[in-house]
Amino acid sequence: MEEDIRMNGDWYIPETDETIAGTLYINKVQKKILLQLTKVATEDDFIGKIKVHGRTDIIKGSIDTGGTILLYDCLIGGQNNCLGQRTTVSVSVKAAFWNLDIESKEELIFPKVIIDFGEILDWTELCSFNWEVKDDYRDEKLAWNYNSDIEFEINSNTTLRIVPHLGSKSMGNITTKKVTIEQAVYMQLEYQKAVCWDDVIKDIQIVSQLLTLGINKAIYIEEIWYLHQSNKDERGFISKRDAFLGDVKAGKHQAGGWMYYLFTLSDLTGNAYHCLKNWYSKYDLLGSIVELYETAYNYPGISSEMLFLNLTQALETYHARFVSNDLKKYIKLVDVFLREIYKLTAQTSHIDFSYAP
Repeated sequence: MEEDIRMNGDWYIPETDETIAGTLYINKVQKKILLQLTKVATEDDFIGKIKVHGRTDIIKGSIDTGGTILLYDCLIGGQNNCLGQRTTVSVSVKAAFWNLDIESKEELIFPKVIIDFGEILDWTELCSFNWEVKDDYRDEKLAWNYNSDIEFEINSNTTLRIVPHLGSKSMGNITTKKVTIEQAVYMQLEYQKAVCWDDVIKDIQIVSQLLTLGINKAIYIEEIWYLHQSNKDERGFISKRDAFLGDVKAGKHQAGGWMYYLFTLSDLTGNAYHCLKNWYSKYDLLGSIVELYETAYNYPGISSEMLFLNLTQALETYHARFVSNDLKKYIKLVDVFLREIYKLTAQTSHIDFSYAP
């Protein structure tokens, strides 16, 4: 596995109350998290058998270089014995939280997460860089123009805040020849009452599919941060910490430009504010429909026949769930539609196409 991050340490498995040495690999590009555990044989255990099998909720890691990391939703593979002296197993991990120290899955609740979905600046139109030139053209400066945060109250407990952010990559030494400055727009999910991680993931998926539908291109998570009560300091301030996701869609969004957008952020504000609430409240019905529609750009190699079938299925499912859930009524609507199509065809059938180029 080609890794971005590699961490050696000791890994405590609460389910079996044992601590095992191992190495954690995090590939931020491919969105993979893999833990390799190695247990050496002892006099009491001449095989070095690892007790846990299958899936376990959490594994707590103490890194050799300092710090802790919590692994969540871990699938442990089969054991591989080497010369009867040690056992090595691979663990596939769904999420990892830097410097999070909890004792059980029930404590894995969050009041806020921050997500960077990559190149969504044009879609949001919340910030941009511009050169400001004086009247005499003798002086110019780079200015960062930004709008205020946009806030959507999704329900009584959940708020989606869209925030422009100014960051930098190489501002450590401003005397260097080249200085790189970055801007981004972050999506913040804020909860009045902290929610479990599985609910957070569902909300992230809802936001991701909304962006994908609007931008008309596949959207991927580039970075994610979490806030947790255990990271509160003496002043009551909770600092954000890195989180890593495994087994999610990997790739990089390529901005297509406003002419390709189905809708933009401005279309969801003002009088259309209710659209986002409807998207959330009806997502259980909409999610699978949008996934079928997204095959048009998520799978560029898909055959035309498969694409047609997916889009047809998406349309039929939408009509069945939102237009008519009565089969007899649905058949009547289809009949009316086909009759109207036939009338249009009959009206244009007299046109002479013999001189067409």
